[in-house]
Amino acid sequence: FYHVYLLRSLSPFHPMSTYIGYTTNPRRRLRQHNGNTVGGARRTAMGGGRKRPWGFAVIVGNLPSKREGAWQHIENTRFLKGDKEAEAKKRCSVETAGRRQNSSDDESSLPLPPMPPEDRLKLARKYGVQAKFRQLANLLCREPFLKMNLELYF
Repeated sequence: FYHVYLLRSLSPFHPMSTYIGYTTNPRRRLRQHNGNTVGGARRTAMGGGRKRPWGFAVIVGNLPSKREGAWQHIENTRFLKGDKEAEAKKRCSVETAGRRQNSSDDESSLPLPPMPPEDRLKLARKYGVQAKFRQLANLLCREPFLKMNLELYF
């Protein structure tokens, strides 16, 4: 199984810097990003590693395939286009991060209207860990992620 992860820069000079990637071994991958072992992404080593060290903000586990592209390029992802994935009877709340509500009269659950293209673009232009969490919550409320038995590690 794959793990999609969100890294955040722990450097006080780059608090908004994030990186989204995937791996089958999160510990090894973090060591690579921080320059402790060979490998890692070029983007996390740019500028001689000025944004290092990196730390995990969240890891999404149990993905059957590499799906980090949906999160990396959220403005183009097919999972947020239209309302095909979110029928009127399905509801999702940010608090449950993508899990279905058992009760349809629960006031904390919100319907998922179709997301217009301009809103998808606005969502993609947000930076920082909080913006990436909002993007992730929005993705986890959609098919096929809604039906997956995903694990979130903070």
